[in-house]
Amino acid sequence: MLAAARPGFRYLETSTISPELSRRIAEAFRDKEPMPWRPRHRLQARAERGTLLLMTGGRRETHEELMPVMMAMGQKAIYCGETGQGSVVKLIGNTYITFMLEALCETLVVAARPVFRSRRSSRS
Repeated sequence: MLAAARPGFRYLETSTISPELSRRIAEAFRDKEPMPWRPRHRLQARAERGTLLLMTGGRRETHEELMPVMMAMGQKAIYCGETGQGSVVKLIGNTYITFMLEALCETLVVAARPVFRSRRSSRS
C-alpha cells in the first residue's frame, strides 16, 4: 500500500490496534501525506448502516477533509488529537464497556443464588 500511495492518498484505519502501531504506520506514510486514524468502536453491521462512532487522530485538516467519507460509515466522528489518540480513546471505551459487562454478570450471579432469593422472598 505504501508503494502505491500517490500525492493526495488518504488512509483510514478501522481496526482495533494499539496507539503505538498507529504511530508506526503514520511514520511509514510520513513522506506521503499524514492521515487520520479511525478505529471502529461498534459492530460491522453498524458500519453498513452508517451508525458507527468514529474517533480519529492525526492532522485535524485531514479529519475535516475526510468527514464525508467517515459519515458514510458513521453518525459521528470525534477528533481526538495527534496520531494514536483515536486508538487510545477507543481502547478506553472498550475497557469501560468491559467493566460494565463484568458488573452485570456479577450482579446476575448474585441475584441467582438461592440464599439471595430466599432472603428477598422472606421480606415480601
